[in-house]
Amino acid sequence: LDNANQQVLKQLVETRQLREDSKATKKESSSSSTKTRMKIVELDDDEDEDEQTGGEDDVTNAANALEYKEKGNAAFKAGRHETALAFWTDSLERKEDPAVRCNAAAALLKLKRWAEAEEQCTKALASDGRYAKALFRRGVARRELGKLEDAAGDLLAASRVDPGNKQVQAALDKIPKAIVDESFSKSVGTGKHRIAIVQGDDSDSDSDDDAESNEQSETVPPTHAKVEQPVTESPASQVAPSASLVEEMPQVQSLSKSEEAELAAAVVAKDEGNAEFKKGAFPEAIGHYCRALELLPHHPQCNNVRADCLNNRAACNKQLQQYDDVVIDCSEALYYRPGDGKALLRRALALESKELFIAAFSDFNSVLQGGPSAQAKQGAGRVLPLVRKYEAQRAQQCDVIKALGNKAFKRADWGIAASLYELAAAADPKDARPLMNQAFALIKTGEPERLRQAVKVSQSAQSRAMDDASKAKSAYRCGQALMELGQPIEAGLAFKRGLGFQKGNSELLLAMKGAVEAAKAAVCSAPPAATSTADAAENVDASKKTRISIETVEARGDPNNAVRAVSQEASQAQQPAKASAVSETRDSKLAANPSSATSNVSMQQLPAQAPGNAFEFERAWRRVRKSPESVGALLAMISKDKLPKLFGAQIEADTLQEAVAGIQSLQEGGREDEAAGCVTALSLVPRINIVVRFLAEQDKARVAAVVKRSQEFLSSEDWGAAKKRLF
Repeated sequence: LDNANQQVLKQLVETRQLREDSKATKKESSSSSTKTRMKIVELDDDEDEDEQTGGEDDVTNAANALEYKEKGNAAFKAGRHETALAFWTDSLERKEDPAVRCNAAAALLKLKRWAEAEEQCTKALASDGRYAKALFRRGVARRELGKLEDAAGDLLAASRVDPGNKQVQAALDKIPKAIVDESFSKSVGTGKHRIAIVQGDDSDSDSDDDAESNEQSETVPPTHAKVEQPVTESPASQVAPSASLVEEMPQVQSLSKSEEAELAAAVVAKDEGNAEFKKGAFPEAIGHYCRALELLPHHPQCNNVRADCLNNRAACNKQLQQYDDVVIDCSEALYYRPGDGKALLRRALALESKELFIAAFSDFNSVLQGGPSAQAKQGAGRVLPLVRKYEAQRAQQCDVIKALGNKAFKRADWGIAASLYELAAAADPKDARPLMNQAFALIKTGEPERLRQAVKVSQSAQSRAMDDASKAKSAYRCGQALMELGQPIEAGLAFKRGLGFQKGNSELLLAMKGAVEAAKAAVCSAPPAATSTADAAENVDASKKTRISIETVEARGDPNNAVRAVSQEASQAQQPAKASAVSETRDSKLAANPSSATSNVSMQQLPAQAPGNAFEFERAWRRVRKSPESVGALLAMISKDKLPKLFGAQIEADTLQEAVAGIQSLQEGGREDEAAGCVTALSLVPRINIVVRFLAEQDKARVAAVVKRSQEFLSSEDWGAAKKRLF
């Protein structure tokens, strides 16, 4: 099964690549599209690529290496970093080239695979020790790995080779000045010929809304850290974002009137907390900030206000010396506003007070990467000697922070858990476990942006992992995130990488099978629309090739599959007419009842059996949540004693409203008994009364109506208890 799935996946990847390359070629030159299409190398079952290319002479190898290099450059410009890395790897297999290794390092930096990027740069520098780009990129990779002294040495060497390079200068600014000075002294022996390193103005004041008017000023950058842009070997210095990346950005819906009212009430509560903070009444201020956080709707447009409230509550806890609470609040603030300087600085100071000096130094350094900060600079200088002193305790400090993340994870506080796991990973760059945990927490959020982040984090975990089991688990996490993003082919490739580390892993085998089935449906079901006769022929050829390949692979394991393949081949001529008839029937039904489209799609996405755990439940819920009928069907599938546990520690307001709509659809469909059981189960979700209390009046009335309708199908005792728990 494993071999068959891998062969099917390979054919699907080749077919998709054919289509993508065909589209790209048509844009460049429509007249020569069929001639210039990239040829995909198809490997025989009993041969590998090395055997096929082993007989080529040096001239052919050089030509092929140049071709793959140029394809890699084009893929990198288009933002396809994995594809670029694959092409550059093929080029290096045919001819060693330091420039190609440096380009591969740029792609690896984009993918946050720091250790592999460092390795590629080291190999490039073996040929030319003064290669400025390789020195720069290795410096960036080492900085991200926590090797600050080595990073400073590389960047200083790059600045001597290329003194006017602004990227090198910016990278140096992100390393504490004390470390740069020490590395500089070691490299030249004296400090006379000092390189001018712009440190910036340390007198910036806070610009955001904050309560700490009586505290010492924290000069932190108000914006996120600047992201370095590795430069390819191609002449173009600036690359426009690809269309696919632009299309991935989610459309944020505006706040409803009820949400605007909740936001306004939360801002009032926050202002009251600020007033109490100025008086020094820190416990009272915490109460107001807690109330503001409860009132805030869970909407992206409220993330900044939520981060401000968390930051201010952390400031109160800092004054009360509640350092664990400071770390937790700042970690949650960083989830809603990544790179927030105030949260990083306050968490660093709390970690320093807890004597977690290695993690504190990591946060101080992160603040300095975002811009100049006098307090962060002083903090980094304070803890640096202690970091060296406690270097042997990295693993222990990592475990302490990871334990805090585990507690948050058990409470279903995915954002806090992800931030704490990220901090634990920074404390011990050799440990891959915190990154795997971070990826899992990000997957649990189910948000597209977090899922894309989970892919990158799991790839970094795989590059860190020292044993095959950890590498396989990292690949599994990567595949999970890609499946949630609706990218089954990429997920299948990730699962395939995992099986390369651990053959026979049952989780990976099952995941691989699911990815292949989803990929077959995605690639084979609907070829892209043709714009000309030639295009139509190309699409038919690609689809036919994929279908025959899949049938051939499946037929190898079972003679009956061969019979099915022949019958499918014989009936191919009848398929267009059938498809047209089915399409016309479906379109006429949708025209008569447009609202049924979403419901039909969602009903098809219901799981075959009831979800057995919270992760499966969340995944199924995200697929059906837009259809009340499907939500009702999903709720009816689940045992009522398990349902409250599946909702987790606390239900979100929008999830509650979707559940109520699903129960209402059961009532309207005549399934009153099942609906009443769902009402009872829903009332057992922890803290649901708080969520109901802050619903808009019309939504609260809808809950009341559903509960009232269930009265005659429940005993008076059960109905009264459910009503009391809800209201």
